[in-house]
Amino acid sequence: MDIKQLWLNVKDLWSALDEHPLLHSSLGLLVLLVVALLLGRAARYLILHAVKLLGRQPALHWLNDLRHNKVFHRLAQMTPSLVIQFGLYLVPDLSKTATLFIGNVALAFTLLFMVLAMSALLNALLDIYARTEHARTRSIKGYVQLAKMVLFVFGAIIIVATLIDRSPLLLLSGLGAMSAVILLVYKDTLLSFVASVQLTSNDMLRVGDWIEMPQVGADGDVVDITLHTVKVQNFDKTIVSIPTWRLMSESFKNWRGMQASGGRRIKRSLFIDASGVRFLRDDEEVRMTQVGTFRAYALAYLKSHPDIQPNMTCMVRQMQTTAQGVPLEIYCFTRTTAWSDYERIQGDIFDYLLAVLPEFGLSLYQQPSGTDLRSGLFAMTQNATAAQAQEN
Repeated sequence: MDIKQLWLNVKDLWSALDEHPLLHSSLGLLVLLVVALLLGRAARYLILHAVKLLGRQPALHWLNDLRHNKVFHRLAQMTPSLVIQFGLYLVPDLSKTATLFIGNVALAFTLLFMVLAMSALLNALLDIYARTEHARTRSIKGYVQLAKMVLFVFGAIIIVATLIDRSPLLLLSGLGAMSAVILLVYKDTLLSFVASVQLTSNDMLRVGDWIEMPQVGADGDVVDITLHTVKVQNFDKTIVSIPTWRLMSESFKNWRGMQASGGRRIKRSLFIDASGVRFLRDDEEVRMTQVGTFRAYALAYLKSHPDIQPNMTCMVRQMQTTAQGVPLEIYCFTRTTAWSDYERIQGDIFDYLLAVLPEFGLSLYQQPSGTDLRSGLFAMTQNATAAQAQEN
C-alpha cells in the first residue's frame, strides 16, 4: 500500500466520523492536544538550546541568569496552551460552549505561565543587580518581593476572571469593598514596605552592617534584607529575624560608622585607691623626673603606642571620685576595627598600666573578699594573743 492510498483511507475514515459528531470532536481535541504537547517540547528544546549557545558570549552573559531562573522555560510552557487556543477553531463539530470553555482554560494556563515567567524574570534581575557595586549599599530584595506579590495578586484576579468568563474589573470592584479587610490582612506587609523604603532611601542599613538591637537579641552582621524581615547573624552564629518595621519604630545601633572610620574606641577606667593618692616626697620627685606622674605617663604611653590611632582623640582623664576610688579613664582609638585585634591591643595596654601602677606608689581599689576578711580577722586574733602574752 502506497502513501497515497493510505492518505485516501485516512480521509475516508475521517469523513465517516461525520456521522458521529461527538466522537469526531473528541478525536479532533485529542489530535490537537498531542500536537500542542509535541510543539511545546520542540519549542522548549529550541529556545533553551539557543539561549545556552548565546549565553556563552561575554556580551550576552546575562542570558545565563535568565536561563538559570527558568525564564525561558516558563515562556516555552506557554506554547501548548497557545496552540490549543488558536487550534480550537480547526476542531470539527465542537460546540460554542465547549469552544468557549476550553479556550478560557487554555488562556488561563497561558496567563499562569506568563505570570510565572515574569516572576522568574524578577528573580533574574535581582541576581544581575547583586553583582553590581550598588548592591553593597542598596538592597532591592524588598521591592522585588513586593512587585512579585502585586504580580501574583493581579495575576490571580485575571486568571479567575478568565475562567468564569467575567471582566477583571468586576472582581477588582469587589476587592474595593473588602479594602478594610485587605488592609488588616496585609498590615505588616504595608508597614514593612514603608520601613524598607525609609531604611534604603536614608542609607540606614546595608547587608554586611554590624548592628546591635538588644530588645530582640540581635548583635551581629546583617546577612539579608527582605520585604518582611531583616536577618542578623549573631557572633555566636545564631540567626535573628527582625520584622522590618521594627527597625523604624525602635532604635538600633549601627557600627558601620566605626568600621568606616578606621579606628575603634577604647573607653575604660582604672579605679585608683584614693588612699594611695598623695604628694611626692623629695626623693620620689627626683626619681620620677624621668617619667612624671602616672596620668601624664599613661598619656605619653598611649601616644607612643604603635597600635593607637594618632589622628583621633587620645586622652587620660580623671573622673568624679566614687566609693570605689578615683576613676582614671583611658580614652583613645585603635588603628584597627577587627574585634580580635582590638581586644588584644586593649588587653596589652591595661596589662601594662596595671603592672606599672606600683612604680608610682599607687594601687587599684578592690572590694574586700572573703579571703581578705579572714586574713584580717586572723591578724587581729594574733595581735590580741601577742598582747595578752606580753601582759602576762
